[in-house]
Amino acid sequence: MLVLNRIREAWRVIAGWGRWCDENLGEWPSTKQCLASLPNRLAAALEREEAFEVENFLDTLHDRDWIWWSGHAFDDFIKLDIAVFSEPSSFWPLEYVARNSGSRLINKSDRIDLGSARLLANNITK
Repeated sequence: MLVLNRIREAWRVIAGWGRWCDENLGEWPSTKQCLASLPNRLAAALEREEAFEVENFLDTLHDRDWIWWSGHAFDDFIKLDIAVFSEPSSFWPLEYVARNSGSRLINKSDRIDLGSARLLANNITK
């Protein structure tokens, strides 16, 4: 649950910035403002990246045509549900947030049943 809470903490900030289509949220913050508003763990990870990677991270978040709408913590894994509005889509910023929150990506399929997810999680942790 700790990992999911870390992801949620970061995503609350990121979601507040909006996306390209969220005109009612105002202007996208500057890079400096973005980094200052993120949880320390994620801000520190981004500050270790090359400047162009940080800009790519922020640009991809701004231009995304998807939203994270749900997440659930199970015994040995978490599940994040994403609504995608167009393909292809890049999810690497969410994966970056998740990795820097202490998780590992075990499956990236459109659909996975919980039994299969548990098997994947168990095989990776053994």
